[in-house]
Amino acid sequence: MKSKVLIKLFLATVVGLCVVFSAAAQTTGTVYDNSSNDQGSNLILTNNQIIGVEILPDATAASSYPYLWSFSFELYGANAGHYWTFSGAVQGDVSFYLNTGVGGSPASTPFYNSGWFSVNMPDPLLSNIGVGTIGFAWQDIYSSTLPGALNMPTTLTLPNDFTVVFSFSGLDVAGGDVLGLANFQPQTLGTNYGDYWSWNGNSWDDISVLSTNSTPTSVGMQFVGSATEAPEPSTLALGALGGLLMTHLLRRRKV
Repeated sequence: MKSKVLIKLFLATVVGLCVVFSAAAQTTGTVYDNSSNDQGSNLILTNNQIIGVEILPDATAASSYPYLWSFSFELYGANAGHYWTFSGAVQGDVSFYLNTGVGGSPASTPFYNSGWFSVNMPDPLLSNIGVGTIGFAWQDIYSSTLPGALNMPTTLTLPNDFTVVFSFSGLDVAGGDVLGLANFQPQTLGTNYGDYWSWNGNSWDDISVLSTNSTPTSVGMQFVGSATEAPEPSTLALGALGGLLMTHLLRRRKV
């Protein structure tokens, strides 16, 4: 019986290490970057408002790193009465859509959805204002268990042109919560159109200028690709199982 347990432990450990080494061996590179030139303005959002930003990864970079490895966006938050915290239990959701709808608008269904995640006040810029980066690693993209998540297939390569859709809920507006997406431009890699899509409940409206002034701008975002596919979610699960087995055996040893 003891030998069987040791064999299981050995196999689980090997699988877990394979996942770690596979991730560490990935060759990655930036394929879209609009996170350097902060415009000092923000697209302020309301609860459950749905907006999308169309982006085009750099074609040369994407040919070398076609598989999405990570992505991030720049967030603004404020509350005059709550230093460093929101008053409400704020949640966010990010989706990716192909632009195959009417007039090049987002399609009816996404090819990726992050699921609803908790949003904390970003790092404080002032006593009651925060600006920071929310990032998603490859585990969040291919093996998320968040409510409503739609994971990307590991074999899917990044499209040449797609829309990143944002939505937030749980803002306590009466309690002073303010949330927005930070405006950046010009981008340093890839392309955006300096505008955004807004869902009106029935269809997408093309808002020609993202900011409140006449200068086109876009949401601060960065996408990093990988030269090879990410580890399969089934492998990730086996790696997690290996960790659980080791924890279980270590606990038994202490008893």
